[in-house]
Amino acid sequence: MDLIGTRTTMYVSVGKDLISTFKSLMSEGVVYVFTYFGVSNNCELYRTTSHHFRLFFQK
Repeated sequence: MDLIGTRTTMYVSVGKDLISTFKSLMSEGVVYVFTYFGVSNNCELYRTTSHHFRLFFQK
């Protein structure tokens, strides 16, 4: 949720080399605290969410 209590959905990108690491650790609908991630503009032609930013996982 964001600061005013609105449910927020963000796009997340996981590189091919990290999929096997994260797939078994996460489930949809659960809240997590992450470290070692990047944030960039969500300016792709096809956007899966309306959020202006996206996360990408790093090692």
